[in-house]
Amino acid sequence: MLVADRPVCVSTAYLPPVEYLVLWMHAPAFYIEQHEYFEKQSYRNRCRIAASAGTMELTIPVERCSGNRTPIGEVLLSDHGNWAQQHWKAIESAYQSSPFFEYMADELKAIYDRPGASLWDFNWRLMEWLASWLEIDKPLLKTEAFQAVPGDALVLRQLLHPKRPALLTGFPVYYQVFASKTGFAPNLSTLDLLMNCGKEAILYLNSFKNHKFSVIL
Repeated sequence: MLVADRPVCVSTAYLPPVEYLVLWMHAPAFYIEQHEYFEKQSYRNRCRIAASAGTMELTIPVERCSGNRTPIGEVLLSDHGNWAQQHWKAIESAYQSSPFFEYMADELKAIYDRPGASLWDFNWRLMEWLASWLEIDKPLLKTEAFQAVPGDALVLRQLLHPKRPALLTGFPVYYQVFASKTGFAPNLSTLDLLMNCGKEAILYLNSFKNHKFSVIL
């Protein structure tokens, strides 16, 4: 199928991978599920960046007041391990030599300095920040009830997952700071694309128009 064929529904995501933004840009409507239960080891609270030793995973520690049945909107950010400061240090170390870090660092650091209380709100602020720099004016839609999306929508909450193959194939190579040492890493956090390509990141995302998914849905 083609990206632009049907609306999609995804989970919230922490600095989501490139394919997440491709879906947002090219699907006719893009819904983020705000009434599901939190799922561990997913993009909901983790992202992948390119560090000097290879791909690095950043995971936000969270608190779930109702255990496994905690609605995503009620998942709280834990202050365990001073994670916000540690994540910022990892991002700074990975991207301070990238072409566009200096232009974006102050705004992004301000978000990490005051992450707030809720995982949902923190992820949403980061999505708005990405949209601003990428100049994406397409709306982010929130579901009003669990999977309250059009009947023909693709519900990709389980398929967009760091432990599953990417839904897209053939990611074009772009400049990455450590690629000469570690090789090109595709489908990392969109932060990686933005830090290395700046405003031209939108051209990279646009190159996936009418691109086919690698799985049949």
